[in-house]
Amino acid sequence: MTHVSSPGQQALREELTSPSRTPAQDVVAEEPMIWSLRIAIIVIVVSILASAGWRLAGGSEYVITSPSMCPTICVGTLVLDEAAGQHLHAGEIVSFVPPGLGQVYTHRIVYVFANGSFETKGDAANIIDPWRVNPSMVRGREVATLRGAGWFDLALPFLALALTLILIARRMFRTVHRREWDRLYVSLMVVVPIWLLKPLVRGIIVQTSTLRPGVSQVVVVNTGLLPAEFRVPGGQAQSFVDPGFRATLSGPVHEGGQLGLSQAASFHWYGWAIVALFVSSPLVWYLIQLLRPSSRAERELVFHGRYVHVPSPLSMPDMDSVLATEDDRAQRERARPFAPD
Repeated sequence: MTHVSSPGQQALREELTSPSRTPAQDVVAEEPMIWSLRIAIIVIVVSILASAGWRLAGGSEYVITSPSMCPTICVGTLVLDEAAGQHLHAGEIVSFVPPGLGQVYTHRIVYVFANGSFETKGDAANIIDPWRVNPSMVRGREVATLRGAGWFDLALPFLALALTLILIARRMFRTVHRREWDRLYVSLMVVVPIWLLKPLVRGIIVQTSTLRPGVSQVVVVNTGLLPAEFRVPGGQAQSFVDPGFRATLSGPVHEGGQLGLSQAASFHWYGWAIVALFVSSPLVWYLIQLLRPSSRAERELVFHGRYVHVPSPLSMPDMDSVLATEDDRAQRERARPFAPD
């Protein structure tokens, strides 16, 4: 028996099987943005608004790039200044431009003269700075310092640009791939600034002296964010140097009169355990997600290299099967014998 579909069923079949129909026309569940990318968006937006608000209120921000104020305010510290006014006192920390220089310094006032000018000194230095600063040269007076936040402030323009490109680019990829791209984006937003700025393990030599022919001594300041170990090849080594603090080392001078110096992160065993847990946490979390039933398609793709269809509450049913079922039901109704009255 040949069954002729109703006009409504025929129109629906043609619409669903039309070559011009795209997957975007189907109702599918939008895959949400991963939580780490959401946190990154919030942190970057809040940081930009906070910085702009502080500047509009008359404040200023500076990032410390030299160890002259260590350990009080060391490299990578973000200094928040307010308008200094005319009355400055010894012991206050101010940001200023020294006479004849174009760079902003942040040092401590050690003596104020009767005419309002003053002398300054870095906390790490043993001598007073070789200039006298007038109040007109002052950019601001320190009201707060955020250790390590200066590195984030230096990376903020890159992060803002990268975030803008991410939000534009992720719409170009299919929904099934967006979570993988989100993970890649967040990883690059963390790795690239760390690779360029190198804020974790750093050291600056602030003093060099000769002990005897062929042997020199150096004073190095840990300007990184992590405890460090400094070692002179063939000479002394010092571990667990906290950020902002000094290490005094001596060793043989190599060819060319240079003293070699190596640096590395330095932790106790429990510190290394925390680092290992932190580094491995993204991989552990990813494996947990793969084992969840909701990630069956992703698990099959990773382990077996194939896609599988996972029913979704918002997915359209297979209309060919639905219409075929309706056709079979209609055929059975027509084949059923009529009962006599």
